[in-house]
Amino acid sequence: MPYGISLKCLNDTASPVFKLWDEAAAFEETASMRALNYPPHITLAVYQEIAVDRLAEAAERVFRIHPAVTSSF
Repeated sequence: MPYGISLKCLNDTASPVFKLWDEAAAFEETASMRALNYPPHITLAVYQEIAVDRLAEAAERVFRIHPAVTSSF
């Protein structure tokens, strides 16, 4: 089973990203990002296979040191 690791915007932080998506959609026949029905996100990694416990351990180590991630566009 494939696994994806992503950081999702699930609160008010999503509004500016939705605005960018809507502006970009003006150049598309169909709004591709809105059609995904998935919140704005940054994909960090995609694995075809990975041990869930190994993945959880790595994420815990990273976010113990860096509890917040900031990005800007």
